[in-house]
Amino acid sequence: MNFIEKIVERKIYELSKAKENLPLKDLIKISSSSRYEKRNFAETIKRNCEIKIIAEIKKSSPSAGNLSDDNFNPISIAKDYEKSGANAISVLTDFEFFRGRKQYLPQVKNAVEIPVLRKDFIIDEYQIYESKYLGADAILLIVRIIDDVQLEDYIWLAKELGLDVLVEVYDKHDLARALKISPYPKIIGINNRNLATFQTDINISLEMSKYLPEDVIKVSESGIKTRDDVLKISDAGFDAILIGETLMRATDKNKKMKELLCL
Repeated sequence: MNFIEKIVERKIYELSKAKENLPLKDLIKISSSSRYEKRNFAETIKRNCEIKIIAEIKKSSPSAGNLSDDNFNPISIAKDYEKSGANAISVLTDFEFFRGRKQYLPQVKNAVEIPVLRKDFIIDEYQIYESKYLGADAILLIVRIIDDVQLEDYIWLAKELGLDVLVEVYDKHDLARALKISPYPKIIGINNRNLATFQTDINISLEMSKYLPEDVIKVSESGIKTRDDVLKISDAGFDAILIGETLMRATDKNKKMKELLCL
């Protein structure tokens, strides 16, 4: 069993427990009363002159291990990101593999003024209502782990709830599935990380860029480490980059952000 299969298997178990504690009908009810301010994730990451940055908060990963010291503080990190010029923040909420927590999302939402993306492995509508309740402005949908019916249904449900959707693909097959939806997703992310092996290669974005429709907001995700990487991805026509590990490892996040953006 590869990494992504293990993650999905665990997610199925977690969802069964969550539904026992809070049934879907009750979650729908409380999510509808969410009072969090809606921030426009899509417009914020749409490129004007410069490529935009979605800065990610994650404590650990299966491939890289621990990315932070014992003083990990998502609120402090989020404020540093915003102050350093991040356009949006991605919060990893999976605990078992990334040591994230759901409560980090509302904590970050309350601490900053920029949009917040919930990064998790969404395989059930329950998680979309949960994301709304937690204060997310956008969610990630990974094409590889859901079927075509789920992909379309979840995009429409997110829209009904006022959530933007970053639809993540890895190869041409994933992209073809995403583009079958009418209308097709307005934000498409290319994951430079192989979900089976967790190895990264930014050439995946460079190759896949030629197949993306002109009118989608294009995001390159993972494996972006240097200013040269940013320039290559920018030249390929991407609107935004999602950076996690590189920023999380940086002692001085402001300095690292400026280095990546050449400020």
